[in-house]
Amino acid sequence: TATVINQSIINNDSKSVKLDETCKVLLSDTQILAHILKYVVDELRDFTIEEIQEIIPANINHEPVFPGNRVVKTSNNESIIPGEGLLRFDVHFELDVPKRNKQKACKLQINIEAQNSIYNNYKIVTRGIAYTSRLISQQFKTVIDGDNYQKMQKTYSIWLMPQAPLKYDGTIRIYSLQEKVESGIPLKEKEAYDKIKIATIYTSSKHEISQKYEQNDELLRVVMLLFGMSGRSVQEIRGILEKEYGFKMSDKLKKGVENMCNLAQGLIIENRAAGRMEGILVGKKEGLLEGRAEEKYEILINLLEQTDISLKKIMKIVGLVKKEDVKEMTDRLIEDLTLKEGYINGKPTTITIERIVSEKDEVV
Repeated sequence: TATVINQSIINNDSKSVKLDETCKVLLSDTQILAHILKYVVDELRDFTIEEIQEIIPANINHEPVFPGNRVVKTSNNESIIPGEGLLRFDVHFELDVPKRNKQKACKLQINIEAQNSIYNNYKIVTRGIAYTSRLISQQFKTVIDGDNYQKMQKTYSIWLMPQAPLKYDGTIRIYSLQEKVESGIPLKEKEAYDKIKIATIYTSSKHEISQKYEQNDELLRVVMLLFGMSGRSVQEIRGILEKEYGFKMSDKLKKGVENMCNLAQGLIIENRAAGRMEGILVGKKEGLLEGRAEEKYEILINLLEQTDISLKKIMKIVGLVKKEDVKEMTDRLIEDLTLKEGYINGKPTTITIERIVSEKDEVV
């Protein structure tokens, strides 16, 4: 229940939109993409980070700029197929990989997603299967000609979970099509079935940012630093990226890192509220939903003061679902705020009576 409360706070509309936009800005930077692709895409294992940056499709400014100023085209990231519905991708592009050593030249479909929470009513890998399937099925419009399935492009779906619980920190899971020969002769041409790869990458905001990961550090720590909402300063994160991983900080990337750090500070405040609720939950035998009215009222006030979540959503988070309970709590808020403006229970508050009155009809 505490986890559900925490995620309800994180996913409130305004901050969710800002976080989503900031993630997309960061994921449009070729340096960040190159660090992710280098350690996930099989066909790029022999390429350097700089070489990968050069083959990522990008809008290039006419003025002389360093690679960090290049931004991936992500304007047309919707897929609509009759009967299959609509999918919106965070980042999706076609990657033209040149010949390298024994690796043939090829074209790949790349999809990268950033997720705030690992707790959903589905498994991330299952959603990844849906995304790779869509990116393959839509190739019938552009790549696959008639029955010539051999033209099918391999599809990667890479999922970043930078706010995972600490126990998952550093976890990388890979899913792909494999041949299992029950009997007889195996197929020599692996590329005939090697068409899908899904990677789920987990880091935690509780990872100490000065500490490197024992394995896959250049992938994991970069993801953790950029998306992990650690609450550390912009200067500290930029310093590590520049000195240890060779990042060149363009104005756009600097702004993206700054925005993420600012969002992290807001998240920390909200998590403190969630922590107080979790303490109440653990400390009471009857649990949050069966807790006393005073406990629920205190939580309600904390959430109203420290988040932008609507009163209606907060009522549900606290466990007030019955119409009579919701009305009673709303009336009590109005009454307390009326007694002395700017105070509840004798303590200063940022909650205004105008806000409660304006949201009352929607709640009750």
